[in-house]
Amino acid sequence: MGKMARKLKALNYKGPALAILVDDTRVKEAEGGLENAIFASYPESSKSFQEAFQRKFKIKPGITSDTAYDSLHLYANVINQIKDLRPAYVAKNLLQVDYHGASGHIVFDAFGGVIKQPTFYVVKGSEFITVSAALFR
Repeated sequence: MGKMARKLKALNYKGPALAILVDDTRVKEAEGGLENAIFASYPESSKSFQEAFQRKFKIKPGITSDTAYDSLHLYANVINQIKDLRPAYVAKNLLQVDYHGASGHIVFDAFGGVIKQPTFYVVKGSEFITVSAALFR
């Protein structure tokens, strides 16, 4: 993404920009090419998760670290509760989960999708500024 954003900037592209998986590394690689790009993301992980992650690994957690952590815990919790490893039973019980974890509140829809409200941000320099949903109406 960083390389493509740099190329668009070099071509003097001034139109709207939507991006996915934006983080500090991608913004730095883009060298200004992601300026004013809008992206959706879930809220930041809990402070306790961020601090524990940094103590253990000596780096900031990545963009999906909290979700990966919660996924493993959800899966382990369901297996421990139902004492069964068969995928159909695990999946059925995962749909019943109402879990508060490092990535926030997790609830699944009938199809197994996570129901979570994203937040919209705009890239301003090296910062991500929250964008009001009213701008998208």
